[in-house]
Amino acid sequence: MAGFRQQPNYDFLNGLELSCIQVSPYTIAFVFVENPEINIGSEFDHFEAATGVTSKYQASGQTKDFTVQRLPGRRVVGTEILSDDALKLAFDNGDTLTLLRTNPRYESMTINKPNGGVIVIM
Repeated sequence: MAGFRQQPNYDFLNGLELSCIQVSPYTIAFVFVENPEINIGSEFDHFEAATGVTSKYQASGQTKDFTVQRLPGRRVVGTEILSDDALKLAFDNGDTLTLLRTNPRYESMTINKPNGGVIVIM
């Protein structure tokens, strides 16, 4: 089994505060207080509640709309598996971050759990 549905739920992310976002040429890492981390090599959509605008960032693509600088210091208040290829995180300021697995053949994603476990999304 592959994709986000391999994990029954992502409730362990609720309440976690995003501390920083690390950008490299091929991956983006969302690091939370106490060091849980989501590391993606694909893309994400960011809905900014204050403006009502959704922006897209592709780690290895051409679209580089980086609007997530509003998220550090914010807490996750909800998670929703939209499909095997999409996981949506809601934050306490109304913003949402949708992690997308756009090419499962070549991309993977890791989610480090607070208790030290790791989920690999292939």
